[in-house]
Amino acid sequence: MKTLLSLILTLAALATSPAPAIAAPARPVNKATLPRHLPAFKTPAELTRDSNSQLVDFMTAHPELYGITVAPPAGFTMYAEFEPVDAMYLVYDDTQRDYYIDLIEAATVYVDVVLWHSDAEADIAAILQANLSAPALARVSYIDFYGTTHYVFTSPYEIDSAVDSIWAVDFGPYFVKNGDGQVAIVDPHYYLERINDNAIPEKMGDLLGMTVYRPDLNFEGGNFFSDGQGTCYSTTMVHESNTKYTAGEIDQIFLDYFGCQKMFWLTPLQGEGTGHIDMFFILASPTDVIVGSFLQSQDATNKTAMDDNAALLEGATNFAGDSLTVHRIPMPNPGSDYYGRIWRSYTNGLRLNDAYLVPTFTEHSAYELDAIAVLNTALPGVATVSVPSDAIMPWGGAIHCTTRSKPVGTPYLAATEPGYLCDGMPFCDDCTNECAADETGCMENGDRFVCGNNDMDVCLERIALPCPSSAQCTDGTCGGEDCTDACLPWETGCVDDDNRFICAEGGDGDLCIDPVAFACETGRSCTGGICTPTDGSCGGIDFAGECQGDVSVWCEDGYLAAYDCAADGMGCGWLASEEYYDCVDRAACTDGCELGETRCADGNAARQVCAEAFDGDRCLEWKAIDCSEGTTCVNGACVAPCTDECVAGETLCADFDNLSTCTLNAATGCTELVPAACEDGTTCRDGACAAPKKADDGCSCTTGSRAPASGAPLFLMMLGLAGFFLRRRAL
Repeated sequence: MKTLLSLILTLAALATSPAPAIAAPARPVNKATLPRHLPAFKTPAELTRDSNSQLVDFMTAHPELYGITVAPPAGFTMYAEFEPVDAMYLVYDDTQRDYYIDLIEAATVYVDVVLWHSDAEADIAAILQANLSAPALARVSYIDFYGTTHYVFTSPYEIDSAVDSIWAVDFGPYFVKNGDGQVAIVDPHYYLERINDNAIPEKMGDLLGMTVYRPDLNFEGGNFFSDGQGTCYSTTMVHESNTKYTAGEIDQIFLDYFGCQKMFWLTPLQGEGTGHIDMFFILASPTDVIVGSFLQSQDATNKTAMDDNAALLEGATNFAGDSLTVHRIPMPNPGSDYYGRIWRSYTNGLRLNDAYLVPTFTEHSAYELDAIAVLNTALPGVATVSVPSDAIMPWGGAIHCTTRSKPVGTPYLAATEPGYLCDGMPFCDDCTNECAADETGCMENGDRFVCGNNDMDVCLERIALPCPSSAQCTDGTCGGEDCTDACLPWETGCVDDDNRFICAEGGDGDLCIDPVAFACETGRSCTGGICTPTDGSCGGIDFAGECQGDVSVWCEDGYLAAYDCAADGMGCGWLASEEYYDCVDRAACTDGCELGETRCADGNAARQVCAEAFDGDRCLEWKAIDCSEGTTCVNGACVAPCTDECVAGETLCADFDNLSTCTLNAATGCTELVPAACEDGTTCRDGACAAPKKADDGCSCTTGSRAPASGAPLFLMMLGLAGFFLRRRAL
């Protein structure tokens, strides 16, 4: 289904007018549109993202923001959220004004609140000044990342913001502390599409004077709890997101970078889009854990999963050897609306010193009192502070997801920058380049390849392209044909303002791929390979959307959104069950013809070529091309009418040295005389190349005394011929 837009006012366009009504969220995400499991749902920046290779190129060019480094010195462990903290970070989103006002008002009683933004301080400040109390305003400050190095998205329109999303705990700094109370930062990979969020921990390290360490690990902060003493908790989603590592190797990374001496791997909620532990779990103290509980009537599948998690923890010991106590907290009725399931949770809250900010749901409060009673038991002496979260929860998270607290401590700044691993690349891929940039060559099966990067790693690979059986690969081209690919397979872009292109076999007669142009409709222009309305609106594109090649394009709450389904190995097509265009599995198919083939059709009024039909699959099909006026199709080509010059197979001498043969011209369909030089030592006579006659050919000449006698008749014959010519001239 279509990805849910959080529609963050990417902080450069925050409105100062009264908060708009909260629009119903879009339909929930399915596997089709998510290359990874997201903590919430994609923002406009990533839905209209540039290519993976563009993002990886930017990251590679900035190792200071993304390069993998060595681990922190021994003794650093991930901080515990229940220990003293002095700040809470968040990203403000005005479409959720009431939620953020309530959250900031509640949090500033206990800590300072710092708002991350991108060139939007004046707008945000005006809104907060009109809605917050004076004591709350006094504890609010701002950090603007706009002036820092950041990626500017260009497709399908420019998005220039140094902040991509609101999910602060997922991309924000992971604070680690040592026994001396010094605090450093660990920064695992956040989603590739949220490239600017991914850089915020490094930028915070610069501002706070803390050294930043980056492991090669795909990980989000909402899936992590630590007791600060060596015991850590997460879900098995980490293993699914890091399949290149074994479970033991993942444990080692958590030990090296987060100080996790003992890991508890819990089962995530089944069917919930994030897979994060904060949707059903709270670490209340080193020995108290809170686990969600479903009734059989609410969710039988997840009741079993949560019961299994509780059983795993009950009676277990932490790294210090102390037994854990498990508290069960009721899960609110998840419910659903037209757009799908809403995963409400009382565990998606945040501990701030002597308070626990708990999400509550005005319209679904059946279990609220029971949940707060559990919190009061597991958190003695800690005030439970309700923050209404009805509006934010459908977007995939609540208080814990949208905030990051900072532990009390002194900044740890190493004497030297941490050393790079993997040559400072943004990923430590277990891969090597299969080829060199721009290299071409032949595969063992007779197909050819071009060298490029069309996946998620940083290495170049051979991208196979088929060759017909009649023209197997030679020297990197099909049949050794003298042509060059104009682009990479399935690359998209703009020919000009009025035309987009897809790079494929368009049926132009050669065996190389080229940009195949598609004209934009009236009122649209091409940007980033997509035809978009020129007035900046959605134009005639509605929520049902349309397909532009493999790209699904639709309108979401007035924003134009696009997603390249090819990134997930899928195509774009009509999803009948939902009645809109979206990413769909490509239908199994076989080629209906062979690359390079042509034939005539429609009574020779048109020709057909074997090409990509751009109909959702990747198989070759016959593509009709009308012959122009005054031409007809002959042997698969449109040609002008012609007249036979001769009878096929006929030969005659063009001159003394060349023999012409009557040959059928396949391009015109008519016969013509084609001259060819006679071989050395031969001449053309009587329609054939033959050796000149020798002196003894056809006569009885001999040597000796008979020679003079044989010469007389020849002389007389020549004399008679001369007289004949003279007589003719005299006439």
